[in-house]
Amino acid sequence: MQKNFGKWMLTFCAVASFSIAANVQAQVLIEIDLSVENELTLNSTVEASAATVAGPTGIGFYMENFFAGDDGTSGDFGILVVGDLTTFLNPPDNTPELFRFGGDPGLNVFAFSTDATSNFEAGTQAFTGAANFTITPDAYAELLTAPAQGDIFFPADSVDDLGGAMLIGQYVVVFGDDTCDAEIGDINQDGAIDLLDVAPFVSALTGTPVCEADINEDNAVDLLDVAPFVALLSGG
Repeated sequence: MQKNFGKWMLTFCAVASFSIAANVQAQVLIEIDLSVENELTLNSTVEASAATVAGPTGIGFYMENFFAGDDGTSGDFGILVVGDLTTFLNPPDNTPELFRFGGDPGLNVFAFSTDATSNFEAGTQAFTGAANFTITPDAYAELLTAPAQGDIFFPADSVDDLGGAMLIGQYVVVFGDDTCDAEIGDINQDGAIDLLDVAPFVSALTGTPVCEADINEDNAVDLLDVAPFVALLSGG
């Protein structure tokens, strides 16, 4: 599917609708796995969307600040190997695509469903499935500059869409052994699980997730990690 640089503004105005539930916090919805060289894998979690929103599948969702700078990666830079990633409320078409407008600081995913309009509902699981892409060595090197986590917006495919998009959740990035080679629970990665890990663990629970903080390894840093973290601190 080719991106339309006109942004489909008439379509957007006709079909996009928004609301947000005040008691629904932004959860980690997508794990971006960069642990295999020259590959990018998107894994969905079972966490819920923070907003109710509908919009064009052809625009898709946008992961803010994914690129550290403009190093040249743009356009359709990933070749899909296999993938059924889609929104939980819409069927997959098994052809999700990656996109970046030249110089844009975010990563866009689109064309993931047979439905022209995609839907998210606050409090309901946001995504399902996964998608694996091969990418060039240059693109892979650039992706390794990504932040550990960031926000996901819909519908949006570039930073100038964010004024009309909704925050639906967050993404986290898994870089591989060089980033997460410490023992699970060693949040500050100093080689020991002790009280020095408490402050960064609390930070992870409140919106700065790191892979060591996912103590129960369910791809989410949440209150379910508290009990096993306490057990690790006490020698369990």
